[in-house]
Amino acid sequence: MKGNGQISWECEPDRRCGLAVHGPVEARDVEAAWRLLPDQGHGWVCLADRVLFYDPTRRSGFLLDAEVADGRRTYVLRHDRGVWRRWVWEELLDRDDHLVFEDTYLSTAAGAAPGKMRVATYWGLQNDDLGVPAWMPCGSRFMGWEDAP
Repeated sequence: MKGNGQISWECEPDRRCGLAVHGPVEARDVEAAWRLLPDQGHGWVCLADRVLFYDPTRRSGFLLDAEVADGRRTYVLRHDRGVWRRWVWEELLDRDDHLVFEDTYLSTAAGAAPGKMRVATYWGLQNDDLGVPAWMPCGSRFMGWEDAP
């Protein structure tokens, strides 16, 4: 901390916001799992045989994982032992209890890349092992493609 009680960062956060994680919502068959994804947005899907860019008009193949960003929300779908679970990560603009750091990464999805993946990592204030409040990472979400409209 600075002498005036302000936090001093080596790297300034991109913004502050609240964070809510909704779910999980479950599906018991692959068709129902596809319906858990939004009708619009940008993202990727991992099928049993390949990784593809998300296209809401093409919903076929054995879905294993997906992350689809639609504005302030990201839909995260995971398959485990015959059950698909979907969580929705949502940024809350009326709160500022999380620090947000944005990064970009190369994608492994097949086809022409629409740019690098945009990812937000959220830090929340939590007590460390000694009970001292400290900013700690609490999760990351896919936010879309760098060059997507």
